[in-house]
Amino acid sequence: MKKILIKAVFSLLVFAFSFKVTASDKGADTGNAMELWSKYWVEIQSDNKRFKGKHSKEFFDAFKTKQTPRITLVTCSDSRVQVTAFDETSQNDTFVIRNAGNQIQNTLGSVEYGIDHLHSKILLIVGHSRCGAVKAAQGDYSALSPALKKELDSLSFDKALDLHKAVIDNINEQVKFSMEHFKSKIKNNELVVVGMLYDFTGDYTGQKGSVKLLSLNGKSTEK
Repeated sequence: MKKILIKAVFSLLVFAFSFKVTASDKGADTGNAMELWSKYWVEIQSDNKRFKGKHSKEFFDAFKTKQTPRITLVTCSDSRVQVTAFDETSQNDTFVIRNAGNQIQNTLGSVEYGIDHLHSKILLIVGHSRCGAVKAAQGDYSALSPALKKELDSLSFDKALDLHKAVIDNINEQVKFSMEHFKSKIKNNELVVVGMLYDFTGDYTGQKGSVKLLSLNGKSTEK
């Protein structure tokens, strides 16, 4: 009887760890922090087991001693924006930097590391529809903490624009700064600076989850 019970419990655990949790299953959680972590830890192990099952030992051996990313990606910290939406094979290919509002200046050290030391030839700056940082920077944020105010203060775009256009303007401003900062590499064709929008709402493209190319080395690609 004891062996049967142990076998049944083991089967349930295997099922739990193999069950794929989707984004819609997660959502907002009303439990306390420790309860949420317990649930998330199960999800982590399940996802990690599935990930390892898809990759051989040779896959990891290829980059165990060094990284060789082609792309330095600067994007927003927004949880609705994930690299897998536009790059499903990002390991050892995409050096990822995230912050509020996909800013260059306040994470410049990391950006320079990706370009100057890891020798990425593409600097990809990705903003997104309905960006919360852009929206916050347009309003009165004087009551926020010093750290948050500093983050929003460093955003430079035309704050008189509506949010829809301000998101684009912010991406363009980040591209503009990058073009000046890395101008020698761009001139020598050692780097291309790309401005892109991830449109998970469909506001810009009419297709939810699409990407929209905005510029290459500061030149608009929009028709």
